[in-house]
Amino acid sequence: MSDEQLLNELDSFKSNYGFDDPTIDGFAEAIKEAVEEDPNRFAHFVEELVEIKFIYAYNILSGFSKAWRLSRDFDWDKVMKFCYAYITNESFKSNKLQLEDDFRVTKDWIIGEIGMLITSGAQNEQHSFDCKLLPNCKKVLLQCLDELPKDDFSTIRSGDFILHSLNSTAGHVLTGLLNYSLKYARNLPNNQKVARWDIEAKLAFEQSFENHIDSYVLFGKFLSQFMFLDNTWVNDNLSKVEDYDDIKWEAFMSGIAFRNPLNIDFYKILYSSYQRAIDSDKILTFYNHGLLRHFLAYYFWNYENSFEESFLYKSLKNPNIHVLQKIISLLRGQKSIIDNDQIGNKEDLINKILKVWGLINQSIEKITDSNDSKLLEGVVYLTDFIEKLDEENVLLVEENMKKFQNQIVNIHITEALSRWINNSPAHLISR
Repeated sequence: MSDEQLLNELDSFKSNYGFDDPTIDGFAEAIKEAVEEDPNRFAHFVEELVEIKFIYAYNILSGFSKAWRLSRDFDWDKVMKFCYAYITNESFKSNKLQLEDDFRVTKDWIIGEIGMLITSGAQNEQHSFDCKLLPNCKKVLLQCLDELPKDDFSTIRSGDFILHSLNSTAGHVLTGLLNYSLKYARNLPNNQKVARWDIEAKLAFEQSFENHIDSYVLFGKFLSQFMFLDNTWVNDNLSKVEDYDDIKWEAFMSGIAFRNPLNIDFYKILYSSYQRAIDSDKILTFYNHGLLRHFLAYYFWNYENSFEESFLYKSLKNPNIHVLQKIISLLRGQKSIIDNDQIGNKEDLINKILKVWGLINQSIEKITDSNDSKLLEGVVYLTDFIEKLDEENVLLVEENMKKFQNQIVNIHITEALSRWINNSPAHLISR
């Protein structure tokens, strides 16, 4: 199909609704695949498409994103000019480009896809758009932010804020703004890198705290990246976290829980927020054990003076079943890491785990519901950390054997005994 024929089809195609007839969805999907295959062809005439329907614009932009991720180049200048012209078009603003028989694809889809496109083009300096296009990208992103409706914070409830930010229009645009800012900062001359953050982008992100819950998620999730942009700004905003209301705080801590544990300086700054998680029973465990992974790391790294002062200990004082399950799962996952440890503190780390195991057993002992108890049988796999029985660790094993009696548990204990029989005291083996 020639470019002229394609333009005509985009303007006139209609679904016939027969069983084997082509549909608009199918046609739009075919357009996306064509853009993925030959993005430069479409980039050359994309500026002529400012009146196409939302469904086509969305799929064309999605095709450009996919093509770029596949290292297929195209003219970014033309595509950015199209994006700006399209979202500032009165037909776009008034929803005249939405198909009457398909109300799924809204202008939000377009705005979000533009954010994702700019993210794909800015993330990797090995394959990124030319720096001379940064002003155009910023102009497009700022216009996208202007088009976003404000969140009604009073209606937002607890949930998976990470998933929300990955799928929301605001999340896509703000992530695009962050990636634009990082590319801008990475490409500054060395003598200008004291203030790395583009001032307009910085002001736009600051304003977004008033308008979008995703700002709080991204602030926590990408804390290190924001530090790279402006260390003072980060410290100033971290000082405000303890005054966040519950929803904003949870959104921010969801981002923190998603990322790697923090260094000692950030740990001290966010100490009250970690404590708030325990006090409010909001120990977020989404994604790789969440805050529990932080608590275990801080315990391992000796951030606290003793186990009893640690956040891990506090989280186990009155835990619910879910938290217990997650901690057991987290501890089991440390086996291969500790076995491969090269820094010489394997014995210390195992002793720390045995302390946690003892506290877990105390919590398990209080559980009377057999169904709840069954969910915690995985604790017996902590026997993998015991290389040799002694008077202390044998008590941990005995406690689990008394609590859990089934074939799987017995098999694992039997396998453990076969390891210990040649290196442990006979009276402990017999017990």
